[in-house]
Amino acid sequence: MREQHDLVVDLEGVELENLHQAIEEATIGLRAMAADCLTAGHRFTVKSVVISNDAGATLVEVTAAEALAPVLSAALP
Repeated sequence: MREQHDLVVDLEGVELENLHQAIEEATIGLRAMAADCLTAGHRFTVKSVVISNDAGATLVEVTAAEALAPVLSAALP
């Protein structure tokens, strides 16, 4: 997970069936973190979730903007 300029590493991780499922989980997680921050009155500083393989190689990066855009655009006139 990227927060501001730092990379926060999850050493345990989660093993999922495929990359599509990993992207969906990252998207749901980013939306949940944003909702929690907004509800608590805090700034949401997470920039993205980086999905990597067992060897640590980056497969894809899901940005907060990508995850939140469909939700935010639905709320705008």
